[in-house]
Amino acid sequence: MNAVEKIVPEQIMEAPTSASPLGYSRSKWVAERICHNANESTRLRSRIAILRVGQLSGDTRNGIWNTQEAWPMMLSTARLTGCLPALKDEPLNWLPVDTAAKAFVQALSSMCTDGKASRQSRTRVYHVINEHQKPEWVNLLPWLKKMEEFDVVGPREWLAHLEKSKELKEGKYHPAMKLLGHWKNAYGDLSLESTKAR
Repeated sequence: MNAVEKIVPEQIMEAPTSASPLGYSRSKWVAERICHNANESTRLRSRIAILRVGQLSGDTRNGIWNTQEAWPMMLSTARLTGCLPALKDEPLNWLPVDTAAKAFVQALSSMCTDGKASRQSRTRVYHVINEHQKPEWVNLLPWLKKMEEFDVVGPREWLAHLEKSKELKEGKYHPAMKLLGHWKNAYGDLSLESTKAR
C-alpha cells in the first residue's frame, strides 16, 4: 500500500503529526515516545533501541505468511471476486521474517561493545526494511495467474466486486472485509485503466 514517497529519518520523531491519522500509526508513535522517554530518564539508558519494521512476509524457507495481514488478505480476494486490482507502481518490498530477525540481531549486537552496553545516550532508531523496489505488484499478477484464474481490473472495479461480494454467504464473513474501508481510502480515488494481465 504505497503512500506518498518521503524520507523518514532514523531518529525519534518529535511531533505527533509525523504519524499518519490512522490509529495504528499513532499507536506506534506513542510506543516510540514511551521507549525514548525510558531511554532518556531511567536506568535503561543505552539499552533501548527502536526498530521500525517494513512489511514482513513469510520466511525464505517455507514462505508461510500470516493470513490476517493485508497483502495475503488482498490476494485471497481473487477466489472470492474472481479478480485482483492492478496497482500501478506498487513495489513488492516485502521483508521475509527470518531476514528481519537477522537484522534485529545485528542492530542489537551493534549496541554492545565487548559484551557491555554502549554508553550512547540518544535513543537509537533502525529501519528494518527491504529497500528493493522491484519486482512490482503488476509483475506478481501474471505469476499468480499461472496457478489461479482471475481477472486483473482497476482498483475501483476490484473494490466494487469486493463490496458486492459482501452479499454472498462466503463474502459476508471473508476476513478481507475488515480492510474494505482501508482499501477504499487507499485505492478508491485511483483511476487506472482496467486491463487484463498478459
